[in-house]
Amino acid sequence: MELRKLESVLSPDSPQVKHLREQVKAIEVQLRNIENAGDTLSAVPSLEGAPQKMAEYTNLYIKVKGLQAKYETLLKLYEEARIEEQRENLYVEVIDPPSLPDVPVKPKRTLIVAVAAVSSLFLGIFLAFFFVWLEGVKSRRVSA
Repeated sequence: MELRKLESVLSPDSPQVKHLREQVKAIEVQLRNIENAGDTLSAVPSLEGAPQKMAEYTNLYIKVKGLQAKYETLLKLYEEARIEEQRENLYVEVIDPPSLPDVPVKPKRTLIVAVAAVSSLFLGIFLAFFFVWLEGVKSRRVSA
């Protein structure tokens, strides 16, 4: 293709065109030598050996596909085993040891005592008013 491009642009006597023609001829000679080399070095198989080569190719292809399937299965099992191992080997690394605070944070005892005191005061006052009211109701019933 390159030779055709150069021939369309340059003259046939151009040194670049001549150089490319020489390269093409050298490649053609090498191809003829390889094709005529026989069984010792053959790039293109002969028609006599084609069925045998096809059978060998088919056997190798089947073996490769089987090995690929085994590899994929083993790879999945390996990945599952790695994940399971990571789950089993959970460990905790202590960065800083815990320390107890000098003053407790919770529960706030003073707040609890204060709320309890105020609540009991209100409850006592409520009970006192309730008992006074109850006695008033009883006295009204007895006098009635």
